[in-house]
Amino acid sequence: MSGISDAQLTEAQTVAAVVTMQNLYSLANRTDDALVDRCTAENIAYAAFFPLGGFSPLQSQTLTDVADRLGAARQQVSPAWLLQRSPVHGPVPRHILVGPPTREHRRRTGPARRRDR
Repeated sequence: MSGISDAQLTEAQTVAAVVTMQNLYSLANRTDDALVDRCTAENIAYAAFFPLGGFSPLQSQTLTDVADRLGAARQQVSPAWLLQRSPVHGPVPRHILVGPPTREHRRRTGPARRRDR
C-alpha cells in the first residue's frame, strides 16, 4: 500500500493483513509520525519514500547541524535517523545494514552510522 492514511490502513486491515506500506516521510516531513508509531506497534513494515527530500535535497537546518556535528553528509544522517526512529523502516540500502563495501567508503560514512552521539 502506498500513500495511505491511518483510516485507509484500518479499512485495508478489514480485507486482508497488511504487512508493508509506503508513504512520504523524512526528517523534514514527519506528518506520518503517528502512523509510523502505529506500524511499529503492529509490526507493519514502513518504507519511507523520498527520505532524502525527493527531487530537491532535504532542506533542514537541524539535519545540517547533526551532520556537521558527526562529520557526515546530510544524505548519510537521514537514513541513519530513519533506522533509529523505528525498527519497521525499510528498505534500507545494503551498505547501511551490513557495512560499506570498501575501506574508503567506511571512512566517509562511518560518522553517520554512529548514532549514539
